[in-house]
Amino acid sequence: MDFKLKSKFHLTSQEKRVVVFLVFSFLLYLSARITGVERLRYRLVSQKYQSSIVFPLDLNSASYADLIEVPGIGPVYAERIIQYRYENNGFRSIDELVKVKGIGKNKLEKLKPYFKL
Repeated sequence: MDFKLKSKFHLTSQEKRVVVFLVFSFLLYLSARITGVERLRYRLVSQKYQSSIVFPLDLNSASYADLIEVPGIGPVYAERIIQYRYENNGFRSIDELVKVKGIGKNKLEKLKPYFKL
């Protein structure tokens, strides 16, 4: 694979291979951009993170995966809600969320629209 590049540059065999590799890589990158591979990859990644959960969630039957989709509730709060629900035989009202460690009145007001009983 020894190419003869006729130019005023005197390149070694290894340098020629590097130039050919770089040109090939650049052409491959351009063809991927033109064909929309980047747009397709972005669309697939964004679809992966789109939520298919319908709000409001039933507070007494929402799964861990459902709870972490609620804005303001991460893995820790989801675990605490499930633990509270298990220990107290479910929630009797949405306002009972304030009894979950770390959820105060302000956070409760932000979470109310996402839950029902």
